[in-house]
Amino acid sequence: MEDLEKLLAPWLKRVEELLFTTINDDQTEQHVNALCLQVIKAGGKRIRPKLCLLCGQLLPELISAKTDEENLCKCAAAVELLHTATLIHDDVIDKASTRRGQATLNETEGNHAAVLAGDYMLARNFLLMQDLKSFEVFRAAGETTASLVGGELNQLARQGDLTLSEDDYRQTIYCKTGALFSLAASIFAISKDAESRYIKALTTYGTQLGIAFQVTDDMLDYTSSESSLGKPVGEDLSDLRITLPLIYTRSALAGKEQDALTEAVSHNDFATVKDLIARTGALSRCESYAQQAAMQAIAALEVFADSPYRRALTELCQQVLKRRH
Repeated sequence: MEDLEKLLAPWLKRVEELLFTTINDDQTEQHVNALCLQVIKAGGKRIRPKLCLLCGQLLPELISAKTDEENLCKCAAAVELLHTATLIHDDVIDKASTRRGQATLNETEGNHAAVLAGDYMLARNFLLMQDLKSFEVFRAAGETTASLVGGELNQLARQGDLTLSEDDYRQTIYCKTGALFSLAASIFAISKDAESRYIKALTTYGTQLGIAFQVTDDMLDYTSSESSLGKPVGEDLSDLRITLPLIYTRSALAGKEQDALTEAVSHNDFATVKDLIARTGALSRCESYAQQAAMQAIAALEVFADSPYRRALTELCQQVLKRRH
């Protein structure tokens, strides 16, 4: 990913500046600014802003002036603010105490302050999007936000439900992750009213990359360590989130073994669940699922001319599949 950092360095620097100034430019709201900045400073891989910048550069004819480059950076910053706001809310819902190796806002400031900080960040995000002067961007961002909320509500409604199907799971992870990746990939093209074939290709790329990312993330909860993830492992199980490793494990079991899985899930018996996952080869099936999504993402890029940015987007798919944290 080092080459990707070099490729995007000038724009990433501007995105970081926008993240800080967008949150910190109203001196009458210093307390909530400080809470939001605490989360932003925690960093992260900034995958969504990088995705946004790379996809914008696939359309050089739309970046004809300095104002276009600035608007591309604003798109990237807006997507990251939206993502970060959802993380704050997720931590409240999940009662998470750490994120990226640091204490969460709900842990240090309480749920009330954390929820309001997330709401504030959402508001600042939409103010930043206003600079793009595009109704279609607001429409796309609104639909994405609705998908994110719908995905979380659906997941809450199906907690502990081991009858969850592969199709149910796919819809949930599209809402939770694929929709925001799709927005990140297409937001600049939407703001510039690009050809529909380009917008369709970018939304497809983002959706499939997001699905590959989430499947890999769900696998890590059963294969990684707390030091690597920056948060406790086994959280999906303790929160009764039924993800693809469990869906595939249940489908490979029958009779008493299936009953044993149900019992282990209901009692948060992480060791037994991990053993059953390993014995059924569920993780190999998950890897294949993620690889298929990544290949669909790469195929969507064929409509664009070859460039360092298209090659970087292909590499990004490979990096997602290799994630270890």
